[in-house]
Amino acid sequence: MTTFTALKNPNMTVWGDLNLQRSLDLTQIGEGLKVFGDLKIQGCHRLKQLPKNLQVAGGLLIKSCQSVEVLPESIELTGDLVVIGCPNLRSLPKRIKAKRLVLIGCSQVRELPLDVECESLRLKDCSIASIPETWSQPSQLQLENCPNLRRLPSSWESLGEIHLERFEVHNCPIAHLPRTVKAHKKISLSFLNRITLSCDLSANFIKILNSPALLEIEGSLSATRLSIVNCPQLRRFSAPSRALEVFKLIQCESLESLPKGMGMESSWSSKIKVVDCAQLKEFPKRMYFRGDLVMKNTSITQLPTPMRACRVLWRGYYVPSDTIFCPQALSSGQILTERNAELRRLMLEKVGVAWALKKAHAKTVHSDVDRSGKPRFLVETKFTYPESHKVNYRFLRCRCPSTDREFLLAVPASVTTCHEAAAWLAGFDNPDEYQPIMET
Repeated sequence: MTTFTALKNPNMTVWGDLNLQRSLDLTQIGEGLKVFGDLKIQGCHRLKQLPKNLQVAGGLLIKSCQSVEVLPESIELTGDLVVIGCPNLRSLPKRIKAKRLVLIGCSQVRELPLDVECESLRLKDCSIASIPETWSQPSQLQLENCPNLRRLPSSWESLGEIHLERFEVHNCPIAHLPRTVKAHKKISLSFLNRITLSCDLSANFIKILNSPALLEIEGSLSATRLSIVNCPQLRRFSAPSRALEVFKLIQCESLESLPKGMGMESSWSSKIKVVDCAQLKEFPKRMYFRGDLVMKNTSITQLPTPMRACRVLWRGYYVPSDTIFCPQALSSGQILTERNAELRRLMLEKVGVAWALKKAHAKTVHSDVDRSGKPRFLVETKFTYPESHKVNYRFLRCRCPSTDREFLLAVPASVTTCHEAAAWLAGFDNPDEYQPIMET
């Protein structure tokens, strides 16, 4: 076991990972430390600096070390360099070679070193103003809450097109983005301080959010998943060049229509979510969609014909779109033979119980008055199936004594009276045993 006292000795070697956590006794580490694994230093508030000639065969994590001000020049890593919550850190080594470089909450670091090799860069809550021109393009770039970061390397912009695995810029006042950004996985942009987004974006998932000044997305979009969230002034965006599997449009109050050429995947698993877009009046007339639709607080009253095969989330249940937008197209047989009782209730609520029974040519088999004085009816209807045989369906038509809502409850075809139907619904095999004081 490595003790904190032993760590003060020079040229120590640790075979495996070294975890130093929350030690007020650790004030220094001996020069020439070699760690054949990961080195994690967390919550060591009295540690002011790392040793010279530090060699780590894995990754180096420095977290919540309040007194660390400088990282030594001679650090050798084969893994990640991650520095989190070190508010007094002022400078980094002049040369860094790491798989990932992550700086979070290091507000005193003003500059990045000129000589850096890293596959992934993440900056969050930092005061860095620019990424050096000498840097080659990383495969992942994540920039968040860096108020002084105003530009990317001009060499990246001059390429016109950059290719990454992930590109995320959130709340950074970057003046110019490359003309084309292509990411294998994700592009995410937020708090854009511009009225027009003109660059072309291509990724599996594109997310644009929290940009109150944005009026137009005029650059091309190529994605299978597209989310545009909280862009209240957005008036227009380009039609995605690929069919979407998932489309989310939330809190875009000024958008009145979607692009005419927009398309969705013809899969039952495709999804559209449109919420709090009060001015949106319609979907594209030729957009085919048969997946799941979630819609709330819009001005859409009808779906185009190619979308009528979709399901709509209504009161917690996915129902056929005609139930919401075209209930008159539902047949009485489609409603009354629906096996899902809750879905049948929602359909009846849309068209009305009386309408459904009239269309089904239902007849009353028995009627009486329940314990609360409400009239109830046992009704029967018949439907012919493709196999040319008729099936009888019986329902108890009754009202809730407290809300006066009308219900049509399916019961076995062998039931002959309203009391027997109510007893069966209450779980009684013998109707004589069902003697409620009040029915609710």
